[in-house]
Amino acid sequence: IACIYLSKLFYDEKQSNKLISDYSSGKLLSSEVKGLFADEIIKFVNKFQKSLIKVKKKDLDKCILKNR
Repeated sequence: IACIYLSKLFYDEKQSNKLISDYSSGKLLSSEVKGLFADEIIKFVNKFQKSLIKVKKKDLDKCILKNR
């Protein structure tokens, strides 16, 4: 599953093909692929949290539909 997530969500086509090839041939173990996936998820979450801090209440009020 980690291999699929990496190839579909985080890596470009060239990186995906190399990852799948290395994993299929046994050059990469499942634990190594899971480690790569964990690293990418951590980077993604950190970037998301930094972006989330920049969102202000007035920005949310513009975007959220309210029942009136």
